[in-house]
Amino acid sequence: VMIDTIPKLRKLLGKMVNSLTKNDIVAFDYETDGLGRVHNSILCLGFSWCSDIGYVIPLEHHETPWVGKEKKEVVRLLKKFFSLKNPSFKALVAHNLKFERMITYTQLGVPIRMPTEDTMLRAHALNEERKGIVSEAYGLKTLVKEYLGFYGYEQMGDTLEARSEGSLRDVPLHELARYNAVDCYVTYRLYEFQKIWASLEDYNKLSSVGLYLHGPITDVLSTMEVNGLRVDVDQ
Repeated sequence: VMIDTIPKLRKLLGKMVNSLTKNDIVAFDYETDGLGRVHNSILCLGFSWCSDIGYVIPLEHHETPWVGKEKKEVVRLLKKFFSLKNPSFKALVAHNLKFERMITYTQLGVPIRMPTEDTMLRAHALNEERKGIVSEAYGLKTLVKEYLGFYGYEQMGDTLEARSEGSLRDVPLHELARYNAVDCYVTYRLYEFQKIWASLEDYNKLSSVGLYLHGPITDVLSTMEVNGLRVDVDQ
């Protein structure tokens, strides 16, 4: 679903903040015009909290519907959302959360305050021996193909190629939005699969590990990457 008016955006953010429950998680993902940590732009961002739909908000893409005061209002509403400490839902979830944290801080100017989890780090916690055995062992596309039987990315060849070349800005918005929504959708599905896996393994602390270890660690690491470290070049 494309969110292309201010009323639609207010309704979407209001539903996430007020109507979901502590049994719900919200998966989110950015599509940017590069992989840079600081010099980057958010082309669009997406959210999903159920298995059949994703919502996409265009931002800096050249086909974005926002101009002038409307764009400023979109940014203001997004900043307000990410600054919330206690939304109605359980956690904001991303795959490789550290990147999403950095983009939120450098491009929107606010840190993510609410509880967070990372499906990539959850995958490490569930099976730390994949690396070196499976190519791109903890990548989102690899995991959802292996665990969920999801092969939908093959239908987005042009978008994938543009992503690998760092030129997503040139992809038509409707194609990029679909790609963004799918990323959010499969992140949600992967999280739910990991929850079932953890239950079967009697790994009842996985969610606590995610909320109280993975989430805060990504916050610290993303802040370090953005700020850098002081180095004494004479030593």
